[in-house]
Amino acid sequence: MAPSTAAKAYKEKKVDTAEYIASMCDELAGLAERNGFDTGAYLLRVALLEFAKQQEHSKPTLRK
Repeated sequence: MAPSTAAKAYKEKKVDTAEYIASMCDELAGLAERNGFDTGAYLLRVALLEFAKQQEHSKPTLRK
């Protein structure tokens, strides 16, 4: 049985949200590094990896 349209839209929104948050973490980590906030930059990079992982787990699967 194929997933419903609503389920697909939810997964796509979730992937888009995780991608956006990962992007923001990357930008903020760069800003933190340039200003000497090494621990904060590290934590933002860890968060970036977590959201990137969430993108992979939430991507809709293609069915043939």
